[in-house]
Amino acid sequence: MNHDVIPELVAWIETQLGTRLTIDEVASRSGYSKWHLQRTYLKSTGMSLGEYIRRRQLSCAAAELRLTRSGVIDVAMKYGFSSQQTFTRAFRAYFGQPPGRYRRLSEWDCSQLFPPYNKTIYPVGTPEVVSMPCRVLSGTVNKFSCALGKLGLFNMDVRYRFFRRYLRENHFLPHQAWGVTDFHSNPDTPGIIDIRYITATEEGNGAFNGKEEMKIIIPAGSYLQFHYNGRSDGFQGFILDVNRIHLPRLGVVRRKGADLELFSFAERNKRYLESGFMHCSYYVPFSSFRH
Repeated sequence: MNHDVIPELVAWIETQLGTRLTIDEVASRSGYSKWHLQRTYLKSTGMSLGEYIRRRQLSCAAAELRLTRSGVIDVAMKYGFSSQQTFTRAFRAYFGQPPGRYRRLSEWDCSQLFPPYNKTIYPVGTPEVVSMPCRVLSGTVNKFSCALGKLGLFNMDVRYRFFRRYLRENHFLPHQAWGVTDFHSNPDTPGIIDIRYITATEEGNGAFNGKEEMKIIIPAGSYLQFHYNGRSDGFQGFILDVNRIHLPRLGVVRRKGADLELFSFAERNKRYLESGFMHCSYYVPFSSFRH
């Protein structure tokens, strides 16, 4: 078995975590015998395939508990557990507390989440802990609802809509613009996340004249700062990598608060927007490191 097949197989496993996935099904997908697949997987990753699947299912279940209103029994069934009791025992053994208590914690310890195995992730330099002063911004709101596994659909079109409109009413883009992302569980539909995304500039810039413009106050606090320089169509993938892979590996404890994006414009015109490249600093509300 070619070890290069493992990342492709793991990518498929990621799409099947919300099912009662078995080793037999994974072996059938790979085209190899169950024995040979498990031996090769262990040699490639240092972990048994069954343990990898269980850790990823528990980590996805933990994210679902934190970000949605899905019931514990629904989360247990979704991620392949035979009963709520079986799920609770496994969850407590891995996270050190029952699911109900975990979802109510004021902070989120990402060090306990097990990231997906992937050899080709967006390279992220060592982030910096920064102390952000209180900021008063003025901008417009976009709302987006999706299931946990569909966060990648939130793309740059939502962000660039603001900048294109800005150019219709102003001669140049601002030197910098902010993106503010709030995640909330949908009150009516279990399993759905409501995202409120605000694109804004520092208050007083007079970007628009309209009723839809709103004032946003970002409280002072500590953030972990990441930098992105690359194609705009890769930015959402970068954000997902930061949250699914890098925060767990760094042992980050998230505090409550909105994620922030700070866009900087090398050229303040439409041509720059259409170039397909961008620079952005991404800020994660930060409490501490835990290892």
